[in-house]
Amino acid sequence: MTLLSIQDLRVRFRTRQPGRGIEQHLVVGSDAQGISFNIAEHRSVALVGESGSGKTVTAMSLLGLLPDNAACEGRIDFQGRDLLQLGRREL
Repeated sequence: MTLLSIQDLRVRFRTRQPGRGIEQHLVVGSDAQGISFNIAEHRSVALVGESGSGKTVTAMSLLGLLPDNAACEGRIDFQGRDLLQLGRREL
């Protein structure tokens, strides 16, 4: 049985260049395809990758710990509930 399912997760960060007012979008997960994986009950999983590949951002998005300038797209199902649709109190 699947405990956690991440489907097409993309995290975008809005930033501004000092003095220019230009908004940039830094993306974890490509525009064409986001990050997807499943974790089954009673299994151990390691998220590995090169430095800067998005491991920490992925983990923080699961826990709802991203900063205010971040926006998540996709779906994170934990025990049948989409974590991206829950408020802070529910998380």
